[in-house]
Amino acid sequence: MKIETKDQIDALIKKHGSAHAAAIAGGIPDTTFRRAMVRLGSVEATTTTTPKKTPSATTTATRTLDDFRREHDQTWKIRDGLKRLFKGGTYMTDAEFREAVGGNSARWRSAADASEFREYKYRVGGEWLWASKDTIKAMRQIKGEAI
Repeated sequence: MKIETKDQIDALIKKHGSAHAAAIAGGIPDTTFRRAMVRLGSVEATTTTTPKKTPSATTTATRTLDDFRREHDQTWKIRDGLKRLFKGGTYMTDAEFREAVGGNSARWRSAADASEFREYKYRVGGEWLWASKDTIKAMRQIKGEAI
């Protein structure tokens, strides 16, 4: 497609919503389309440029220590996951549980092996399963193990 008039540019932008979308729809490289906009004096040339973002006080002040903990504290992730995920007799494999809580695979094992989580885990057939305490007890009874 060859763009020869300002009206063509304005019609394409109006039809597609933005200069970038109009360039894609017309099969024209974005930079070539924008140069044509400037060259032909399109009204949209000044309004479709992306303004530079300046950091605001609200975006920098919204991160808290709790956010940091949710991101990095593996033990907290396990405790939170145990509260949220295991209701009504459900269980997960170790890998499924780690993925569900967003655990870091490099640091997961040391946190998961803590003694406070012993009653929430059950090893069956070489695989660790995670569940609520009641579900683990029921699983052990099904397998015929002493509780």
